[in-house]
Amino acid sequence: MFQFGVAVVTRAGESELSDYLINRTLPDAPGSLPRDLSVSRTADSRMVRLTWKQPLKANGPIDFYQIRYSYRNFRDKDVQDETTSKDLKAFIRDLEVDLSEFFFF
Repeated sequence: MFQFGVAVVTRAGESELSDYLINRTLPDAPGSLPRDLSVSRTADSRMVRLTWKQPLKANGPIDFYQIRYSYRNFRDKDVQDETTSKDLKAFIRDLEVDLSEFFFF
């Protein structure tokens, strides 16, 4: 947000400041990426929990986060999907793979 005001200055002195004109800048594309992405197992072997921290340079209010993911399913087919979240976490459900065999950091 910017505020502008103008005063007149002469040899004899300075006027009062005009009314402020207030202007807001439009949001811009984020200047950095979400940070510290983490994937963790849940009690459901076909679901994972993702968490992250917001970007350091959001450049405006964040409307939502878009999550894209891909994997090879039970039938040896490549699966690609996406979801959104307004929070700093998301649950990816109904994965067509048994995650109980995978090691998570």
